[in-house]
Amino acid sequence: IPIHSLNPLPYDGDEAAEPPERKRTERNDAYRVYEEIIKDNIEYDILLQDMKFDHDRLNEIVDIMLETVCTARKKIRIAGDDYPAELVKSKFMKLSSEHIRFVLDCMQENTTKIRNIKQYLKAVLFNAPSTIDSEVDCPDDAKGWARNRRVSATQTAYIAQENREDGDAAQR
Repeated sequence: IPIHSLNPLPYDGDEAAEPPERKRTERNDAYRVYEEIIKDNIEYDILLQDMKFDHDRLNEIVDIMLETVCTARKKIRIAGDDYPAELVKSKFMKLSSEHIRFVLDCMQENTTKIRNIKQYLKAVLFNAPSTIDSEVDCPDDAKGWARNRRVSATQTAYIAQENREDGDAAQR
């Protein structure tokens, strides 16, 4: 025998159930928290006041750092190599304003065409702590990239990776 309720609708029109948006809200909250932490770590406000740097490029760097730190992936590709996401996230969270200045300076000094700016920035950011004090002379090679220029070891690695990818694509 069916049991009939006095109120056949569980909710009145005013009390409609809200769809669960908890995960999206939690993700947005985490994103905002990481954004604040990253901006504090790199002294974002001070860098913004420094007119030497392109503000759009600085915001692009912050966005790439946030996207990388907030990813759910287990591995992150940097300059053609896959690294554990936790390692990459840890390195990005340790970057300071000096590292960001170094990255921005590298970009200003770079004369080689960058085809994938996002991947280039990820590689330079990832390697910035290791390469901030080291520069190497690039030798000439058959493709002529970075010929007789002083560039950072990070730039050299990125350019070499792009040249390998060009060679792989030409062989296909």
